[in-house]
Amino acid sequence: MELERIIIRDASEDDIEQLSNIEMLCFSMPWSPKEIKEQMESSSGARFIVAELEAASEGAAAEAPPKKLIGSVSAWYLPPWEIQIGNFAVLPEYRRQGVAGLLMDALLAKAEELGIPDISLEVRPSNAPALALYAKYGFLEEGRRRGYYQGKEDAIIMWRRGPAKEWKGLGASAQDTDR
Repeated sequence: MELERIIIRDASEDDIEQLSNIEMLCFSMPWSPKEIKEQMESSSGARFIVAELEAASEGAAAEAPPKKLIGSVSAWYLPPWEIQIGNFAVLPEYRRQGVAGLLMDALLAKAEELGIPDISLEVRPSNAPALALYAKYGFLEEGRRRGYYQGKEDAIIMWRRGPAKEWKGLGASAQDTDR
């Protein structure tokens, strides 16, 4: 897959079905289409950034091919101090190809645009690929929530603190971001 064929953009209500599909394929406790829609419609709800695979067109006269979402990140923007990441997902067949890095770069750009200095998240200790991604982007463990995941697994609380201008250069290149 060529990273140039991936479009990173804000999600719209037209994306709800595919967002729900990503949730079902990637999480044991997925958000339903109704929950995604409610978040999108709420002024204090989560915002979604998506990775869309741009389909190759068969010439100028061809109909626009259907879009395919291959990853997403949901986050609550809590200006002026914090962005809290909800869910961060890439479809299994597109992992380890730089998609997660593109999504993280877009989220960090949004934080810088809004002047929000800190980003937090929770992650399973067993999710080594996610932990590696977050560490590459400067997130540090600051605590744990015992039994957070269905009472069976803790959540590691991670933060990336400081003005966005201090983050430059912490992330990996898009090529090796989610390895």
